[in-house]
Amino acid sequence: MNKFVFKNMSDKKLKKQINFAEHRLSKKLLECDISSLPLSDYTQKYLSNKLVNLNNELQLYGRLLYMSIINQNLPIKGIILVD
Repeated sequence: MNKFVFKNMSDKKLKKQINFAEHRLSKKLLECDISSLPLSDYTQKYLSNKLVNLNNELQLYGRLLYMSIINQNLPIKGIILVD
């Protein structure tokens, strides 16, 4: 995403950027060997459960992201999201 304020970005452009980011993240997560990462057992299990329905998870978070930022008057660097 660019560094401009979201309110100036069209709905279509923002949705397209989020969908593209979902696709990139999906590829990266599917290529990753969770068990080889230096993560706690809890975190490995959490991520493994997310991977079972990865497309649904990413669509859900993509929609939440879109709804959270579409009408904000903040630069991207001014927004913090927590899972």
